[in-house]
Amino acid sequence: MKTRRFFSSFFAALLCALILTAPALAAEADKKLEDPAVQAKAALLVERTSGKILYSLNPDTQLYPSSLVKIMTALLVLEAVEEGKLALDQKLTASPTALAATVGLTAGLDPGEEMSVRDLLACMLVVSANDASNVLAEAVAGTVDNFVLRMNDRARELGCTNTNFTNVTGEHHDNMYTSAQDMYLITEEALKHEAFLPICDSADLIIPPTNTTTKERHYRTTNYLLSNWRALGYIYRDAHGIKDSSSTQAGFCLVTSAAKDELDLLCVILGAQKVTLPDGKTQVQSFSEATRLLKWGFASFSYQTILTPNDMLASMPVTMSDSDAVTLHSDKEIVVLMPVVLSPEDLTRTIRFPSKSVEAPVTVGQQLAEVELSYGDDVYAVVPLVALNSVAASETQIIERDVQTFFTRTEIKLAIIAAAVLILLVFLWKMTVGRRRYRYGKSVRGRSNYRGRRK
Repeated sequence: MKTRRFFSSFFAALLCALILTAPALAAEADKKLEDPAVQAKAALLVERTSGKILYSLNPDTQLYPSSLVKIMTALLVLEAVEEGKLALDQKLTASPTALAATVGLTAGLDPGEEMSVRDLLACMLVVSANDASNVLAEAVAGTVDNFVLRMNDRARELGCTNTNFTNVTGEHHDNMYTSAQDMYLITEEALKHEAFLPICDSADLIIPPTNTTTKERHYRTTNYLLSNWRALGYIYRDAHGIKDSSSTQAGFCLVTSAAKDELDLLCVILGAQKVTLPDGKTQVQSFSEATRLLKWGFASFSYQTILTPNDMLASMPVTMSDSDAVTLHSDKEIVVLMPVVLSPEDLTRTIRFPSKSVEAPVTVGQQLAEVELSYGDDVYAVVPLVALNSVAASETQIIERDVQTFFTRTEIKLAIIAAAVLILLVFLWKMTVGRRRYRYGKSVRGRSNYRGRRK
């Protein structure tokens, strides 16, 4: 009977515990973002303002880039413009060597044809024209081979560790590769140039007549996110360029960006596929997956205020003052990028003090500690904590401290000991040798010259 009561009570308690903890467990589960599970060999989503990686899939895997190579080509051309070696409106002449080396997509340049640097960049970035790439490379470095050397040098300077270029166009080569992380670094550098993104954003491109043509050229972008001229169902209104590519070896690749609300996202997709959907239609997943990943980023992250100057986070003991402690806070508002499933209240605040106390005087804004705000393994901010108010020093306590400090110095202690020993020695001398001399000396001084009794 007792056994039955025990088990009944035990299971009842267990059931209550499960009921009470279920909401907490569910709330904890809600703190995790849904995995977008991008369908590609590699992918990267970065918030550009903060530099925070929001999603990564094989970011350092070496993969074929196809014509994403042209982003690096454009970067070196724009840097040459910035250095004054070229000008965007400067006319360049298409040499026979540049055109002879061209295979694949072209802008149909003629030998000796003159076209501005700006229009050549547009042909290269908007319609992936390989002849424009070679003409630009020769203008910057003298030869295409020299330009390729500079591409690899610049990649190393940018911190790319999984990239090697063999040409300026992206035509397949077994020894040419890059990674999602490296393409992000290269693109981010290119975006620093004002002329880059407006060119990449062009859905329709019109090239005016040149010295060898009497008609203007009209091209349409190869980027499905910007135009439905080549394919329907891919346009994403928030998207900007940047460059798409495809080849048998590389699959379908894309670098694009989008800005919405407070977020500015950069997306890299490498090695996506063209698939057949259940309804029989085909889908180029470099575009569909990039759109899905960008939308996931906008829906999943936001900037949140995690600290304000009004948050009193700690107090620190103060010595040499009539005040016992000083209040610590952040002297500015701290705003960070966080998953929307988290709130500032979810963050763990870990305060680190460099010492157990601080000695007065303390001034307003004096840094005395720091606080780390984290959730699990993710650290969102490390913020200095400063004094909210000033604390004056107590002159009485300082004098007492200085006196104590003075007498605790080794040399002072030795001097005091020496003085004490000296005083003791003098005292002992007075009490022994000095006393005897005093007694005997008095007797001698008082003695008369009498030698015997007179008769």
